[in-house]
Amino acid sequence: MEFNVADLFECVVDHVPDRVAVSADGRQLTYRELDARANRLAHVLADLGVAPGEHVACYLHTSTAYLEVMLACFKLRAVPVNVNDRYTADEVAYLCEDADVVALLADPDRASLAATLPARVPSLRVAFEVGGDECERRLAAADPTRGFAPRSGDDHYILYTGGTTGKPKGVVWRHEDIFFGAMGGGNAGGPPIETPEAIGPSALTNRAQRLGPFLPAGDPGPEQFNCLALGPLGHASGQWSAFGTLLGGARVVLYTDRHVDPDGVLALVEREQVAMLNLVGDASGRPLLDTLRRAPGRHDTSSLRLLGSGGSMLSADVKEGLLSELPTVLTVM
Repeated sequence: MEFNVADLFECVVDHVPDRVAVSADGRQLTYRELDARANRLAHVLADLGVAPGEHVACYLHTSTAYLEVMLACFKLRAVPVNVNDRYTADEVAYLCEDADVVALLADPDRASLAATLPARVPSLRVAFEVGGDECERRLAAADPTRGFAPRSGDDHYILYTGGTTGKPKGVVWRHEDIFFGAMGGGNAGGPPIETPEAIGPSALTNRAQRLGPFLPAGDPGPEQFNCLALGPLGHASGQWSAFGTLLGGARVVLYTDRHVDPDGVLALVEREQVAMLNLVGDASGRPLLDTLRRAPGRHDTSSLRLLGSGGSMLSADVKEGLLSELPTVLTVM
């Protein structure tokens, strides 16, 4: 076993198969179910001709399917490449050509646009719709078991930047480096794990105990540790939050609306009893604070213990305001 995201995820699955891994739109998948769907999709991608080391574009909205696609690619040793789900055809074509993409996976509402791209991008061989009836039919017929070749900590992880200072650029990490550098390094709340095999026993830790370093004596914290990130899965903040949570054996809560509505976020926090909320700096923190101040007590936020922020600056006044309006939050990370 290596410090490879797929290896690490499978080890967590084998230790906590019946825990809920992800919640979205009223649907839940256990670790066992998420693993099986990712296995099936990996076999479908292999049947479509995707080989280890090749790049697969993810032209997808935030959903459980996005996580399945990334895991499927990692299992196959292919490389998922994020594509902003608001990009136009020209922008998607540019990124796919720049990244030498061989397959483009798209949501049903992007499938017609995706189908036009193989004629424009020389490397692109396959455009495949994720989430439609044909996809589900192929998944149902695919093998749900693993049976993949050995992987490496040197396998690539690629994230495309937003292009705020020019064209989008692909940033490349080794799996081992991104695991320790951005996905928490295992053993949330403690030192990074020293061997890949240690991630399984670490995931067995009671989810509430993961809050231990941040809780005052006698406060049990939320019963289940879970995390909601407001950054979409097509961006670093959303991906790193989701995989850091999954590799800790906890539950990912996905915010799937196309636009961030603070009232909707707070309603989701209440409904899912979210323990950690990850913001994208002032872009989400300030509207959230304004909503809390306009309608105090509208939503029950007592499950919250941690706020995180990344991808953009969180101003001192916003941070202090959120801590004042969310009294059960112990710290902002």
